[in-house]
Amino acid sequence: MAAAAVLPPQLVADRADLINVLVNVCRLTANQRDILINDGYDTARSLVHWNYKSIRNWCEGKSKLAVNRGGCTYGDRKIKCIQALAYWCTNAYLQGEPLDIANLFDDEALDEAIVESELDYDDSKKDAVLDKPGKFTHEKWLEWEEPIYNYVAASRNAR
Repeated sequence: MAAAAVLPPQLVADRADLINVLVNVCRLTANQRDILINDGYDTARSLVHWNYKSIRNWCEGKSKLAVNRGGCTYGDRKIKCIQALAYWCTNAYLQGEPLDIANLFDDEALDEAIVESELDYDDSKKDAVLDKPGKFTHEKWLEWEEPIYNYVAASRNAR
């Protein structure tokens, strides 16, 4: 008879932290939380790079399913909370900060992340069209330097 797999203690702690945040900060119901976790979004790390539009599509898809088929209704505020949490996790990850949602993600962080995630999504829909700088030659470095910095800074995901 095969023994049940034992999860590493850190994974158990990470899952517990996410459940705590989903229930006490995002105020998801038990069913909403369970569906999210059962679909593999069970730690803060699993939320990294889950983008704004994909979250809304996932939630709307789950809302269309019957409860006995894995469905659950997510209202607009709950969707925004999940989007904000994923944005916060992605931002912390990209900046090399710890994904310590248990201690750092509270109601204030949630409200801030909701606004920031919406602004980031709106910005992502706007394409900054800058011409690529011409081919680099060492003789024209001074003319080439500023356009390349501007081009790179305007590129999406330049962090």
